[in-house]
Amino acid sequence: MRAPGEVVDRYTIVTLLGQGGMGEVYEAEDSVLRRKVALKLIAPGSDADARERMLREARLAAAFEHPNAVTVYDAGVVDKGSDKEQTYLAMELVRGRSLAAFVGDAETTIGTKLRWLCDAARALAAAHRAGLVHRDVKPDNLMVKNDGRIKVLDFGIAKQAALPVDASAPTEAPSKTGPITEKGSFIGTPRYAAPEQLRGEDVDGRTDQYGWAVTAYELLAGSPPFHAESPVALLARILTDDPPKLRDKHPDIPREVEATILRALSKKRDDRLESMDDVADAIEPFADVHAPTDRRSAIHSASTRPPATTIKRAAKGIARVFFWFAAALGSLLIALLLIGVFKGTLRFDNGKTPSATPSAATPLPIVAGFACREAVLSGEAPGGFLPRAIGIGACSRLALETGLPFSHADARDAGVDAESHTPVDVEVTLGAMTTVTLRAAGREAKGEGANPLVAMQAAALALAPSFPSPPLDDAKRAAWGAKTDDSARRIERTWRHLVLGDLPNAEATTRALTESDPDSPWSHAILALVASRGGAESQRAAKRVLELLSAVPPSRAKALEGLAIMLSEPGRIEDAIKLFRQSYRDAPDDADIAGLYGAIVLDTASDEGFGVIERVAQDFPTRAIVPLTNAITATSLRDAARNAKYIARLNQIHPEKACEGYQFDEQLLSGAIAAARAQLRECDRFYGKGNEAFASDFVGANIELAALEPDRALALAKGQLGDSREYMRSEAARLMIGALLLGGRVADATAALEAEMKRQRDQENPRLAIQRGMTLLRLYVRLEKEPPAELVSFIEAARKLDSAAPAYKQRVDANLSITKSTSKKDAETAIDALLASKSPADPFQAMATLRKVKGDKRAWELLTPRTRISTRAQYTSALDVALLLEALDLPLAELEPRYRLAMMPAAFDFTGLDKGIARVRLASLYDKAGRKEEAAALRAEVDKLWAHADPDLRGLALKLR
Repeated sequence: MRAPGEVVDRYTIVTLLGQGGMGEVYEAEDSVLRRKVALKLIAPGSDADARERMLREARLAAAFEHPNAVTVYDAGVVDKGSDKEQTYLAMELVRGRSLAAFVGDAETTIGTKLRWLCDAARALAAAHRAGLVHRDVKPDNLMVKNDGRIKVLDFGIAKQAALPVDASAPTEAPSKTGPITEKGSFIGTPRYAAPEQLRGEDVDGRTDQYGWAVTAYELLAGSPPFHAESPVALLARILTDDPPKLRDKHPDIPREVEATILRALSKKRDDRLESMDDVADAIEPFADVHAPTDRRSAIHSASTRPPATTIKRAAKGIARVFFWFAAALGSLLIALLLIGVFKGTLRFDNGKTPSATPSAATPLPIVAGFACREAVLSGEAPGGFLPRAIGIGACSRLALETGLPFSHADARDAGVDAESHTPVDVEVTLGAMTTVTLRAAGREAKGEGANPLVAMQAAALALAPSFPSPPLDDAKRAAWGAKTDDSARRIERTWRHLVLGDLPNAEATTRALTESDPDSPWSHAILALVASRGGAESQRAAKRVLELLSAVPPSRAKALEGLAIMLSEPGRIEDAIKLFRQSYRDAPDDADIAGLYGAIVLDTASDEGFGVIERVAQDFPTRAIVPLTNAITATSLRDAARNAKYIARLNQIHPEKACEGYQFDEQLLSGAIAAARAQLRECDRFYGKGNEAFASDFVGANIELAALEPDRALALAKGQLGDSREYMRSEAARLMIGALLLGGRVADATAALEAEMKRQRDQENPRLAIQRGMTLLRLYVRLEKEPPAELVSFIEAARKLDSAAPAYKQRVDANLSITKSTSKKDAETAIDALLASKSPADPFQAMATLRKVKGDKRAWELLTPRTRISTRAQYTSALDVALLLEALDLPLAELEPRYRLAMMPAAFDFTGLDKGIARVRLASLYDKAGRKEEAAALRAEVDKLWAHADPDLRGLALKLR
């Protein structure tokens, strides 16, 4: 044991923190960097394998970084060659308590515990992507810091997988371990070891998932899932017994959380979730948003906070992050069904539970449906956004919870007697807390929250039990493939929530549906839509749909078969469309099938799709939200007039849709900056400023980019970089880089792109790292600079690790081959392949090489017939086309529209730099034409836009050809 003050290499011992079989861990001070570290020392006399294992920990952990994993600083050997030789590891000093200290702690809320478990799962997921399997996940290896954050410790027995790492891909097997005995050679901790680990089989990311699940079970239940008096008996229980239901021990644990943990405890690896990210996604909606950060004792403050009642939880992905119009172009139904699913965690503030009146003893009223109307708000004029959004939104949510239809003056479905619907009155009191009161058929409920959305959802949930659903007939049950009324209502309610864009905790909810109603093809179809498209879970669900088609009427069976084919076999899209067409013709008044068909057929037969959508919006408006949204976003060629018409109709049906990202996009693409700002203010009132359900600052940053205000956009984006959610940090970085480029700060943008590329590569998302790398590569090409060899090498190497669809990989390969330095023959091959591509826009995205290989005149001859390229491609290639035409000495009348297009207030990807360059070039052309005032006006715009731009950027812009 080392004494305080003793020096080990450059580290001065402060105090002993702990010791175990491998050695001791000390608090020490780094004499060079003057920081405190945790110094881990192998015990003298430890065998070579133990020392090698420690060095492996250092190498692997030092190459891996994550906010929730301990950082390794240094490793080395002291007293080398002597009998006192010791290996040491210097790492981040984490002050706090292990997760084991919170096992059985009833004062710490479930939400806080789930936050810790979720963050630990994210760290393990990142490790798996980096090629690491921990192999000893347990409470003692998870440390809750004094600031309330969790850290995953001790990768000392971590195993490096062969890259690329897939969460389910086996790593190289360790040496087989013998039977577990008290003196066994097993590496790990038996109580937390997965069955395959106990048997000495190969390990992978799902092995860590099992250890995480045992830890989660123990933390939440107060005891581990398996007990035994001896190691052998414990082994037998782990290998053969099912764990007790978690909710039997703690009824307050959400069902979805229990289902996730029990699935992660599956004996067979293939029965567990695909990745730790999937585990985290499933429990994230039920976790507290942030761990407490009071350094006086965040751990203790967590235990005294009253539990919050959660009413709506988020699906995985971006919480209403507002992507630009171009990001949705060409998308299918799946993405659009999820547009409204990404709603952040909403709570009853201060743990207040809504109340309903009169008492439960009063006979329940029987109603056929609900008639919605505007809410009454003091101080708000009728007809405004807020009264309509709250009134119709609260009423429609009440309908969804009860399984009854809803209607209002602008949305009356055919075949429904809207006059028989029961009116719903909504009163709202705004203030520091918002109160929403719902009244219908003599019943009343109140909901309270920090914003109208929370309050109205609370009120709807409170009032819903007052209205029983009417009994169903055989045809209705059969339509949903159900055998009981409860099953049919459950499936239909989930589907309606999904279509309305209001499905809470989408993946967990739909997985639970397949367990409660496993014999309905609809249950599995909904899961196939919600799960990651192309992933194993979606594929399995689609296959199950095909096996259960006989449970539904023939017309619906055809539609569901088409949907399953579309999701599982993209090459058979035409077959899927035929099945949808047949289904629609067999039952044209089936609103669900009509809505699906209209949304999907747009991708291959737009005229036919628009015709169906028009009819659905007219006859079944409450079912038309998805098809109308698809009509706005899924077409590759933007039609501003048609989009405006569909947006107006959509907002009549469900006013809160005015806060969806594509609606802001349309305003900005039309130059309606003031209108977008006004709408943002209304949406902030509806969602509440700072509410995670509405990414207000991101919307604001996009508006400022379109308004050519890069400094304002940059400030808004930077404010979100510290968000605890990775997808929010990634979006903030995207907007920040876009703002830097718009402001002509190329050096800063390049540095930010490099940093984000490396961060995504090392921690979060290899595919996004490639995208950032490709953006950086295109930036070098735009500025006619040779890209660094290491950048090209990274993209080539990372491309091999990417798990994206083949079409995406082909685009990456094509971009690589045409932007890096290649032989003339290779460049010609790449260009010819792009010219032969089915997408007419592909050659536009390789303009520099196209011109080099084919020459300017021939290049333009090849591009001229390609008139129907997507709106996205038109914007992103506008500057390239203008430069080509200018090189061909075309008259100003033909050049001006191209440069004006490049100047448009749209932020597709990272084209902000093009807007300034286009102004510089066009101003020069105006000067030559004697149009001095117009030239001066453009230069004034550039002066404002590039107030902080890199030196000589204007000169560089004029040198481009």
